[in-house]
Amino acid sequence: MSETIPSYCRACEGFCGVQLKVQGGRITEIDGDPLNPFSAGHLCPVGQATIEEPHAEGRPLRPRKRVGTEWQEVEWDQAISEIGASMAKLRREHTRGIGLYAGPELAFDHRGAIRAAAWALGSGTPNLFSPLAMYGASRLRAVESIVGAAVPLTSDVGRAHYTVLIGSDQQEARWGPLQSGTIHTQAQDYFRKRRQGTKLIVDLLKSHSGVNPDRVIIDHVEEHTIQAVLDQGFWAGITLYPDSKSSPPRAVDMLEICGRERIWLNSACDWGISDPLAVPKTAIEMRHRGYSAEFVDQILFQNPVRFLSQCPKFSVPVT
Repeated sequence: MSETIPSYCRACEGFCGVQLKVQGGRITEIDGDPLNPFSAGHLCPVGQATIEEPHAEGRPLRPRKRVGTEWQEVEWDQAISEIGASMAKLRREHTRGIGLYAGPELAFDHRGAIRAAAWALGSGTPNLFSPLAMYGASRLRAVESIVGAAVPLTSDVGRAHYTVLIGSDQQEARWGPLQSGTIHTQAQDYFRKRRQGTKLIVDLLKSHSGVNPDRVIIDHVEEHTIQAVLDQGFWAGITLYPDSKSSPPRAVDMLEICGRERIWLNSACDWGISDPLAVPKTAIEMRHRGYSAEFVDQILFQNPVRFLSQCPKFSVPVT
């Protein structure tokens, strides 16, 4: 007996609604979903052809690693750890040699666009690419003709350090990716202000002769601010969130680049979405990446003890 299951197509960023007929655990038919408010029953030939994908012979279900001239299946944890270690090594040795391909899905995902920009800026690379300029041009033009107004592009966020504009002022014309208020300038302004704010704090503290940097933690550092704090002798506090700012994986990325000295981790508990277990989850992330128990102990216990022991009233209970 077959059943009809509503879903959506994964073939492109359109995410058109589909209705799947399933029998015996296999998809037997795929049609557009007329109840979907976005696609209204439309399904292109590419979407129709995806019916073959779930049951295709040779479909990879696990990561594969190239060993010599052959491909070998590996576990997900191993694949993620090795890729992460390779990326960290590339960032240390060839930062500007890294390129990020963000994909056309960013046209429908502003949070994804900001994350792509954050990843690229945190890596120090200007090489952020997207096919939106190629794939989205005709659609963009059609939308502009229908609504009678210019539609800002959502592509290549942060790709260039410098931009040459020929023939028009995007701010005055109210068109283009560099006009104020677009996702591009919002992301750029956020990171620029974070760096400026951190520099202001560091400069103010350094100008005061009575401040010992080793007795100061500057909290809420991220990839684009942590090194500036450590270079001036301050402690860097990484406040952990499950999704925004510094997540456990991002925190471990920072440790891989900046080392373990004068770094303090703490779980956020404020107005945003927080996780009181973010610190132990970061410890698990470190272990998954191959860090020793001694390394984890220094980050999570020895470093806080060292910092707090500068106060004569602090002591660690003897157990």
